[in-house]
Amino acid sequence: MEWPATLTNEPFVIVRGNDAVLYYVSIAATRRDGPVTAGSRIAVLGLEGRNRHEINAVGIGSGATAEVALAQLQDVRPIA
Repeated sequence: MEWPATLTNEPFVIVRGNDAVLYYVSIAATRRDGPVTAGSRIAVLGLEGRNRHEINAVGIGSGATAEVALAQLQDVRPIA
């Protein structure tokens, strides 16, 4: 996550994809287990917005790896 410094009540976040492109991700509601801050690795599940750089998020998960973040989206615990 590039922006904001700490996710609170923002309607969107800016993320840098694996392809080094910045994406605008709109979010409607959040449920967090812990703080999400700039520099955190996150996984976004969503639909392409009106422009190629826009994503309408269905879910955003955070974690040390993509597997952990995706497991958080599915509300399951990853196998250690």
